[in-house]
Amino acid sequence: MQNVKKDATITEIGGATPSDEKTVKLGPFVNESKAEAKSAFKTLLESANIGSDCTWDQAMRAVVNDQRYGALKSLCERKQTFNEYLSQKKKLEAEERRVKQKKAREDFRIMLEASSQWQKVQDRLETEEICSRLEKLDHLEIFKEYIRDLESEEKEQRKLQMEEFRKAERKNCDEFRKLMEEHVSAGILNAKTNWRDYCIKIKDFAAYLAVSSNTSGSTAKDLFIDFMDDLEK
Repeated sequence: MQNVKKDATITEIGGATPSDEKTVKLGPFVNESKAEAKSAFKTLLESANIGSDCTWDQAMRAVVNDQRYGALKSLCERKQTFNEYLSQKKKLEAEERRVKQKKAREDFRIMLEASSQWQKVQDRLETEEICSRLEKLDHLEIFKEYIRDLESEEKEQRKLQMEEFRKAERKNCDEFRKLMEEHVSAGILNAKTNWRDYCIKIKDFAAYLAVSSNTSGSTAKDLFIDFMDDLEK
């Protein structure tokens, strides 16, 4: 079903009195449904660059002479659709600001990668275009955040390195125990062997040299004593 509106007398802008009535000649506007009519009215508002902070009176003055103004029949429908448009516009503008702010922060962090000293960063703030997109307080905030991230990454790297280091030292201990087991099987080591004599025999063995390089945990002598205790049981 088609709704056709050819002429309209506009008396609904602001608080107009009968003497203020203004007759506007509108061209024919055809819409298939209420949804299409609302969509056409919102498109009209968008094409007129109606922002989220625009008032009803300001918006209507900007669009009243467009034939799409007649897409909706009543003042109530227009105001309801106008409010829906403002709500959607505010959400869209907020998202656009968020995306721009995120991009600006990312660009600023990239710049920080070239210099992690605040004084050097400050020297670049006046000339870098990306800095103009952020508030001055944001510069320091992002810089501090960047430094915290760097410190966190360094801490995590040190943790991983320490885990690898300890893993290597445990492996050295295991290899030394394996060497002693082989020497027991070969008759080189028995329950009566003392550490001094055994140390002289193995001083050039890779397993002994490796475990002797450990900076934490059991020493080669500690491992020998524990091994001998188990051997005597």
